[in-house]
Amino acid sequence: FGVRLQPEINTYHRIVGAETFIRLTDNYRNMTLPTGEIIAVGEKHGKITLITDALVNTIGNLYRDNGYQVFKTRGLETISINTNIDFIDNDQLLDKLDSLAKSYMVPKDFMGLEFSEEDVYKHKEDFMFIAKKIRNCDVTIIVDHYTGNKLSIEQLKQYGVTKIKFDYQLIKNITLYKSDLERVQYLSRAASDIGIKPVLIGIETPLQYDLVKDTCGDFLAQGELFCSPIEPSELITTLNKMNR
Repeated sequence: FGVRLQPEINTYHRIVGAETFIRLTDNYRNMTLPTGEIIAVGEKHGKITLITDALVNTIGNLYRDNGYQVFKTRGLETISINTNIDFIDNDQLLDKLDSLAKSYMVPKDFMGLEFSEEDVYKHKEDFMFIAKKIRNCDVTIIVDHYTGNKLSIEQLKQYGVTKIKFDYQLIKNITLYKSDLERVQYLSRAASDIGIKPVLIGIETPLQYDLVKDTCGDFLAQGELFCSPIEPSELITTLNKMNR
């Protein structure tokens, strides 16, 4: 497996954040495994620590090699880890992030943790406690694969979520179904209105962007139209290119 970064682009086409995730390819099935399946494989084979360390070490190495001032002058505001609540339960991920923050003097809210809407919903009874632990480490909480079918935006606000990433399928169909476009527009504006930053995942065509750019408020975007996933070693070069 390997670690990749998916840049987040603002409406001025500048990179302001990056999502860190594990990419594991199953050559037998000719597919890239989703995070949840990677975690299941890690648990089964006792490799959770290996996966966690790879993600945390990537952020640590970027910070060690480049420093906050380098990121700040190039406009990068956050780096997040695409993860699962099982990481919080099983592997002292927060302790490792806290240690990283102290070692490199990483500022408050520069690091974030991403959980899927389904994952948060499954743990909704105790997620308020989990969220408090995360926020006490000055780490932001992000919900991805968001559809609004499981949890309302107001519930996420109560958990202290600062950013939501819409499910790829919602964005994929906005050029086909008016109802999907209207749902994205409504959820995006509703999130912005209560201080949650919406992120539109899977913007891959100019038509998709044209449909949302003037109707979804102040949002971020991830997608092939702007930037494909990159190697950690390519981050500074990519920032220099896009944030000139």
